[in-house]
Amino acid sequence: MKKLNHRYVLHIPLYKNTNGNLEEIEMDEILKELIERLDENAHDSFYITKVESHYKKRSFEELLLCVFTRSEDIEEIFRMWFVENNHILGQEAFGFEHNNTLCIEDLSH
Repeated sequence: MKKLNHRYVLHIPLYKNTNGNLEEIEMDEILKELIERLDENAHDSFYITKVESHYKKRSFEELLLCVFTRSEDIEEIFRMWFVENNHILGQEAFGFEHNNTLCIEDLSH
């Protein structure tokens, strides 16, 4: 029996806050890039769900990419992808869950 003992949920924004207005992000290319990085690192299983999120009194849609794996490198893959693409994503922070713990990393510094 194969056991994938790490569960990551990557929170991927579909909107950015530009001068108080939510603006849709062009995600196709950079999302494809993230999926390719996950595939290259032989992660066994993941799925993507679109959800409604609420943050700082704003409601918006985002993607949750849920990864099941034996590896702990998902966190670094996501962090590098997010930082490299934040000029497009335009976020002040990013979040992911690891085994039922929400981790939020500030990008405003």
